Amino acid sequence: ITAVFTAADGLGPAGAGAADGRGGSWGWAGRSPSGRGGVFDPKNPMSRQSTRSARAGRRAAGARVFATARGAEKVTKARELGADLAVDAAAGDWAAAVKAAGGADVVLDMMGAAYFKQNVDVLSPGGRLVVIAFLTGAVAELNLMALMMKRLTVTGSTLRARDAQEKARLARAIEERVWPWIASGAVRVPVDRVFPLERAGGAHACLEQGAQFGKVVLEVPGLTF
Repeated sequence: ITAVFTAADGLGPAGAGAADGRGGSWGWAGRSPSGRGGVFDPKNPMSRQSTRSARAGRRAAGARVFATARGAEKVTKARELGADLAVDAAAGDWAAAVKAAGGADVVLDMMGAAYFKQNVDVLSPGGRLVVIAFLTGAVAELNLMALMMKRLTVTGSTLRARDAQEKARLARAIEERVWPWIASGAVRVPVDRVFPLERAGGAHACLEQGAQFGKVVLEVPGLTF
């Protein structure tokens, strides 16, 4: 690769890890939670959040973070990243554990259908469910009575379909609000493995196995920040 063309106003600082080529792992991790459902929106404050990604960012924003993971090793790593509560979703009733800890004001969900009922269940009155992926299916059943009685908001979006102007706006907002956390070390995105570009197939296989914790990065020879 000799050149990469992109809109200049959609770029941001390389961030921590740029020196060893890992700075690219920050891009989506920073913009995703800020652009989806107003997770960091000061007009929509939250004190307790159940999440499956970008835990350190929510902690830096002042939230108590409840995290779910699969397996004891990932639960331990979630705690090391700053989760106030980390629950092994494969070992028991994670929703009961979150409710016992006070419930969640915001649920940031990547799992979709299989977790939808529990996500609604753990939300406190006035809470928000923000769906950003649906790894277990895109079709779920919603109890409208629970939605009404707890005055819940269910929303979701994807960044990929947004136009260049919207992505540029997010880039500037992240640079202003999130990048100081990155520079200070308050927020870090763990990198599980780095693959050279010629082993892109191996990187995809790693993701499909689902054993990684953090980003899987492709390293492009000769690319500097």
